Amino acid sequence: MTESTLTHKQSYFLERLQEAEHSGLTIVQLAEQENVSTALLYNYRHVLRRKGYLEPTRRKSSSSGKARSGFEPVAVTSSPQTDPAAFIELKTQLANGQPVWMSVPAHQLSLALAALSA
Repeated sequence: MTESTLTHKQSYFLERLQEAEHSGLTIVQLAEQENVSTALLYNYRHVLRRKGYLEPTRRKSSSSGKARSGFEPVAVTSSPQTDPAAFIELKTQLANGQPVWMSVPAHQLSLALAALSA
């Protein structure tokens, strides 16, 4: 933990956020229980993480223990062997919120997805 101290309200919401995480409640559900806005809770969570009182978020992992990508498998209707000129329009969003649009040759889709998820 850091040296900084918590205000009375920060202490209160730290306890509520920890209880919610332990019981599996979402921020929205906790906001409804506490009769406060979700924005308020997100703000307290951010401040408490920055001060070191709450753990940073971690990506959920798969059963293999590796971090899961946000990508979903998609069936490709054409294969490079049957249509080498086939392109796939790929629209996604980076972790920082930046949208990405690209046209990828079908035979290079797996390389493009691997580069984006790295």
